[in-house]
Amino acid sequence: MEELPQKNTIGKVDINFDCIDNVNIYSMTKISDQDILDAGESGLFLSRDFLKFGNKAIVISNESIEKFEIILKSAIDKNKNIYPVKKGDLIANKVEYVDRDTYHGEIGIYKKFSDYKWQYEWRLAFMQKSNEGPFILKLGSLRELVDVFDTSELIDTAIKLAEI
Repeated sequence: MEELPQKNTIGKVDINFDCIDNVNIYSMTKISDQDILDAGESGLFLSRDFLKFGNKAIVISNESIEKFEIILKSAIDKNKNIYPVKKGDLIANKVEYVDRDTYHGEIGIYKKFSDYKWQYEWRLAFMQKSNEGPFILKLGSLRELVDVFDTSELIDTAIKLAEI
């Protein structure tokens, strides 16, 4: 193994040995009850940075979340052309955010620096056996499970847990 030069290195160094081509990644925001509780009494406010992703947002909430997850799991399980990026990985997982200044280790598909923590990202990440390029995972109609909002409306409204 070749030794890396350390001369004149100041601060943190990021080294990428592995580059995985043809990974299909689909990202969503997934906010948990704990995320809302951690935000405090005033509720959770989404970052204005979400406006960079577009002016509309699709929201799946309440009992529709479980229905969506069942549909998604079924579509993944039925499709024999897709598989996890690394053996033992899940195809869908919440991103773990790590501090750039203190974290030492692999970043990988489900790990990002904490600069992006505002995204509350949840990813589908997989490879495909017989094709290259974008893969379309067909779920069918989700019309009954989703609500469409203006992104600016979501940003300006606190997300809180409903009292029962």
